[in-house]
Amino acid sequence: MPALLSVELFEIVRVVLVRRAKTAGLAGTVWTAAEQSAWQQHGTLTLLVLALNNNSLLMRLWDTSSVREPIVKILPWFEHASGQITAMCLSPRAEWLACVCRNHMIYLVPCYTLLTGGRPKVSNWSLQDITAINQAEKQSLASCVAWWETHDNRQIIIIGSKSGRIVFIDLVLRQEVCSIQVLSSVASIELLGMTSAKATYLLIRVEEGQTWRMILESPSEVLVSDGSLDWSARDTAAEFVSCLDGDKMPEHFYPTQFKLLHVDVKLSSQQRKGQLFMAVHDLITQRFELWNADMDLQDQALFTYKLLRRASMLQFTETVTFVVCQEDKQPPSLHVLSSQLAASIPATNEPPQEEPGSSDTVLQSFTLPSDEKLLGIYLCHQPSDGNSETASIEQDQISHSVLDSCFVVTSQGVYHCRQKMSPEDIFLEMATRCDTSDTTDKLGIALQLDICGLYQIAGERRLARNEYSHAMRLFRLANCPSMKLVKMFIEKGRISEIMSYLEMVLSDQDTQSPGDPKALADCLLHCYVQQILEVRSERELHAKLVEKLSQFVNDNFAYDDQSAMKLLARNGLVDLTLQVAKARAKVGEATDLLVKQGSLQLRAQHAASLTSTDHALVMATCYDGVLIRCMQPDDLVSTLLSQPDLIPRCLTHLLSMLSTLSQQSLLRIVRFFDPSRSAVRFLLSRSTSKKPRRYSTGSIASLSSLALNEAQEMFVEPMMDEYIEFFLLSVLALRMKRTMEVPLDCSFVLPTIDRELAAVSAQSVGEVRHRPTTPTAIVSMLPLSCGQSHAAAVLQGDVYTWGQTQNGRLGHGDIIAEEGRCAPLRVEILHMMK
Repeated sequence: MPALLSVELFEIVRVVLVRRAKTAGLAGTVWTAAEQSAWQQHGTLTLLVLALNNNSLLMRLWDTSSVREPIVKILPWFEHASGQITAMCLSPRAEWLACVCRNHMIYLVPCYTLLTGGRPKVSNWSLQDITAINQAEKQSLASCVAWWETHDNRQIIIIGSKSGRIVFIDLVLRQEVCSIQVLSSVASIELLGMTSAKATYLLIRVEEGQTWRMILESPSEVLVSDGSLDWSARDTAAEFVSCLDGDKMPEHFYPTQFKLLHVDVKLSSQQRKGQLFMAVHDLITQRFELWNADMDLQDQALFTYKLLRRASMLQFTETVTFVVCQEDKQPPSLHVLSSQLAASIPATNEPPQEEPGSSDTVLQSFTLPSDEKLLGIYLCHQPSDGNSETASIEQDQISHSVLDSCFVVTSQGVYHCRQKMSPEDIFLEMATRCDTSDTTDKLGIALQLDICGLYQIAGERRLARNEYSHAMRLFRLANCPSMKLVKMFIEKGRISEIMSYLEMVLSDQDTQSPGDPKALADCLLHCYVQQILEVRSERELHAKLVEKLSQFVNDNFAYDDQSAMKLLARNGLVDLTLQVAKARAKVGEATDLLVKQGSLQLRAQHAASLTSTDHALVMATCYDGVLIRCMQPDDLVSTLLSQPDLIPRCLTHLLSMLSTLSQQSLLRIVRFFDPSRSAVRFLLSRSTSKKPRRYSTGSIASLSSLALNEAQEMFVEPMMDEYIEFFLLSVLALRMKRTMEVPLDCSFVLPTIDRELAAVSAQSVGEVRHRPTTPTAIVSMLPLSCGQSHAAAVLQGDVYTWGQTQNGRLGHGDIIAEEGRCAPLRVEILHMMK
């Protein structure tokens, strides 16, 4: 049968071999073989006894928590036919063996003392030899036997006979204490101790196939008059009642039959998570069910599992189920099933239409010898902390599971099906080897492993070997916290992989991302900036990354806009800074950041976009319009003419740039400011000829030293004569640009015009206005000095300073703010001393 695992999780080894030798038996000369077996595990101590047909007992004692070899000893038995063992069992503490023989005697064998030399905890009988107890029932042979240690520590042997009589014998008192009669020969009896309810049952199966239930003892509070049990009334301190109390057994202790079960059903006791359940194995439908403490089979089972066809014996654990199957004309086989995959929803008692089980649930299969008779299969619990059936061993930062094993007893030996590899190691091997996760996930589900934790460990191993694509795949399968994954890859310098991962996580709206979307988006933004800075020399790649980042800041709303603008402005990405500002309606904050970072050069398209109706005032007033004044002259003309509302604030600066404008830009200005045209009339209507004008500070950029709020308060609309003056100067500049090849210098004409306009103005308003004698643009400078936050230069014999204004370091006195920044201004005191 195909198995789920391609590697060996379990292995099967023969631990006991009964050698084939001719021996004299009751039926003559026979081959030596085992006829009966008994098994008991108490804590880490396991005891197995085989009754051989050569009149001997084979005893094997093993401590599962020790690395020592098991202790094996052969004990001679009675050779007379009357001493032949018909039934045997071990004590609950795995210390004594009780044998019921054909001569109706009970023999107690001190196995623990014979094998170890130690003293057992229960030592009411001889430790040097076997103890013989006379059995009162002598009408028929015993067919089965069970050892019951009562709640008050009485040692009771329960013997089922072929006549249907069940006898209870007190081994300490060495006398019969009670007996009951069932309808037919008893095939098997089994004790079922319900730990949670502190009650003990006896399951009785007769030869015809019916199963009976008998209450042996229970807390007095849960036992009601009709013999049923009410578990809601139980009290941990309550007294116990037993079928052994009194001279006559009360009626409610008599066995009751499970009438709803047919003859092809086996009942047994099984453990799950440290709790005992009654297990029902239907041999026809191959359905295995676990029932609760009250054993009311009229309700639905708590857990249901599908087994394989022809399953005859099994041992169940929460992780794996060991099943022995016997096909027609085929050797017996042992299959290790995944309990998780074999689980199914509780169903009715109707036979299923599909196959009883599926090979998809089989982890491994082993073939047993065909010439050996199966005697039993026993479960061996491995040592663990708590009640879990799966222990764990911490090694290499991995919690390695230790699975339970099983012993299969045949007529010629004992086979131990034990764990060979750690399930976690198999999972990690498959995870790092397979390209698809379906098989690996199925293994993790089958063995109930920590799938996400193991995928993460596999990813860390791949990452340590610099196998980044495989590591990323494994981390994603592990649902690794995104920020942890990002940190690990960034430490390796793998920014491109992180960017692809973050783009996938943030774009997948249907999947819950394992992390804070805001933090992930901010991290992706930092990765974009880092990549853009690294590939500045590669134009094509740089442009592609800028385009992707542009799309990201427009489409994604998870990132923090303030942090994004600071990051972009700090790294000189002006275009993207403004793009974020427009997307988040924070142009004012963005322009403030750009000025503080010294990023004053704007491209024409961005300036045009920012000087739209929504952002024009912001651009014009931010640091007295420093961003506009730092634009290229021709770009500035295009921007101002497209947004005439900005012209009043920028007229002085535009005047200073006339000598640097192209002929086309000058022509556009002349046409716009032509008083005969309607375009300029709205500007002239906003000004008056009698409106006072503030004095100039002597520099073409004097207003840039004021803060935004100060600029708004101090701004005065230009007067009409200033617009006329600007128009006339533009005409002169255009004329000279057309007739001269050299750059225009308006210094010779400005004083004359200025004096004439001043005289006209003085006659109208009675005051003389002063203006700079030469507004020529700064085209070449000789640096004098430079500090950390200020600088100075010489232009045409005058000293200009700019930068931080603290402590009067620039020499401008009271004409600038005491705290702030200042654009290039002429030092007037030095100019006056010339």
